[in-house]
Amino acid sequence: MDFLYIVLVLVVAGLGFWVYKLYQDKKESNREAEALAKEKDEYAELGQGLAEYNQKLQDKKEQAKQKILDLLKSKGNLAYFLLAAFKG
Repeated sequence: MDFLYIVLVLVVAGLGFWVYKLYQDKKESNREAEALAKEKDEYAELGQGLAEYNQKLQDKKEQAKQKILDLLKSKGNLAYFLLAAFKG
């Protein structure tokens, strides 16, 4: 009988340890999933900021181009030739 109790205790202890390990693995998986979601959100925010930066840079270039075109228009006939070359 003592042998049967020892085996039974070992089986119960093994099952308890196995359930504990499964619980720990589940917690670790949840942490990894949360970290991946957070990283994905950070990349989305970074991409959004980069798009805004690129738009502002493009607007600055357009303003500079428009300023040059306005100056060329005010100079006369030679300026129209240069304007046509600049646009083309």
